[in-house]
Amino acid sequence: MAKRFTDTELYDKEWFQLLSPEIKCLWEFIRCKCDCAGIWKPNKRLAEFSIGSKIDWETALKKLSEQIEVIQEGRWWIKEFCRFQYGTLSENCKPHIPVIFTLNRYGLYDRVVKGLAKGMDNQQDKEKEKDISSSNPLNKETLKTLKTKYLDYIYLTKDEYDKMVKKFGEPQTKQMIDNANNYAHKIGIKKFNKRYDSHYHVMLSWDRRDKSDGTNKNKLRHGLAADDDEIQKYSR
Repeated sequence: MAKRFTDTELYDKEWFQLLSPEIKCLWEFIRCKCDCAGIWKPNKRLAEFSIGSKIDWETALKKLSEQIEVIQEGRWWIKEFCRFQYGTLSENCKPHIPVIFTLNRYGLYDRVVKGLAKGMDNQQDKEKEKDISSSNPLNKETLKTLKTKYLDYIYLTKDEYDKMVKKFGEPQTKQMIDNANNYAHKIGIKKFNKRYDSHYHVMLSWDRRDKSDGTNKNKLRHGLAADDDEIQKYSR
């Protein structure tokens, strides 16, 4: 069970005092049910069941617009969640690693480390941004090496994923990841990772072979190869 810090001054804040009882309960529900990066995949039925009341979702989002932002895939993000829960994120802190992965996946990491979740308000905040940027070990070069997990076994950096989407389009990229994931499951993840240092490059290699050769590779990509000899043949 995850444990999180609670703002003991929440009920003293005017924005919270102005909320209806239902939206106050909704705020607490989202804060408890969101993931490690403060991102909640809306489950409106569960929220209303747990709160015991119907929610006017359009009004709720409007009232919480300073605290919550709708991001990719319709998810709701608590903008100040990470800085409140973790302070300065660091790749040297193991509990921070999944947070960083998740933020990178949704393109939110820079906003968090630079203090841009709500926007910079004044010169003092801008100076603070400079301090964070210079002292944080997660610089741009380091970020390039951070990988996000896709499905069960496939890891790609944000840059790698973006390159695939640009080259193949998002539907085909997702299909390629799904095929690679199936293949990793077929032969075993240890064997897969030992054979392929880069999941990104092996998918590009498979695409080139699929375009130049016959049907066996397509069969293999879906994890349907008849035996390990066939796998070895098309894995080199």
